[in-house]
Amino acid sequence: MNDHVRTEVRDGRPGRAIHPGEGRRKGLMTPKGRVLEASEVARLSAIIGDRTPQRPLLIEYLHLIQD
Repeated sequence: MNDHVRTEVRDGRPGRAIHPGEGRRKGLMTPKGRVLEASEVARLSAIIGDRTPQRPLLIEYLHLIQD
């Protein structure tokens, strides 16, 4: 999501790369969300099956989990 690096522009020329955690607003020390236990990961992979995780299909995976 936010793991891109933008470049600073000075005088119309690209400057040094700016990491998202630099600047006045520092990045988060820990990732958002909660940590899944191994049993929960195994249960989810059994529900989703052989499908490879793809961002456009997240809603479809959610529907599979809810069913």
